[in-house]
Amino acid sequence: LETGAIIEGNTDMFDERSDARDASKSTKPKNDIAGLSRRADRAVIYLIKDDSGHLDTVVLPIVGSGLWDLMYGFVGLAPDLNTVQSVVYSDLKETPGLGAEVLNPKWKALWPGKQIYQNNDVALKVIKGKVESDDAMVTYKVDGLSGATLTSRGVSNMIEYWFSESGYSSMLKELDYES
Repeated sequence: LETGAIIEGNTDMFDERSDARDASKSTKPKNDIAGLSRRADRAVIYLIKDDSGHLDTVVLPIVGSGLWDLMYGFVGLAPDLNTVQSVVYSDLKETPGLGAEVLNPKWKALWPGKQIYQNNDVALKVIKGKVESDDAMVTYKVDGLSGATLTSRGVSNMIEYWFSESGYSSMLKELDYES
């Protein structure tokens, strides 16, 4: 993650959670807004290609603090490496009916088409309340989870962390260069 280099290899030989706990395979983040304590030095990303071999989706793992514990998920990006195609959480311990609403299909449906970057800065945020359709920044905002302020803030912090220089920014520049 430090260099942005893309390394092909056997993903079965990699365990990001275990590596994050191993000081020889991880780094203490300088700006730990995601609440990680340690971040694995490498991450498995998925480059999904269409039938003609063109890049269709880049799937990136994200992890960060929610209310009770770390939340693990994935962000799918379009080939422009800026447009969100999907956000999926796979492992979390958030409160049912509140923070666990990150699993709700209606909330996940708010993400496609949102933009991560504005002028090379991470701009996408989960806001408190509902995004108004006439908001000039609607492309960079997602409705907050009612009653789950800390989970919503955690999701925003994960997006900011993982798409900044602390996370995938260097790799995305490298990938864009190779595309």
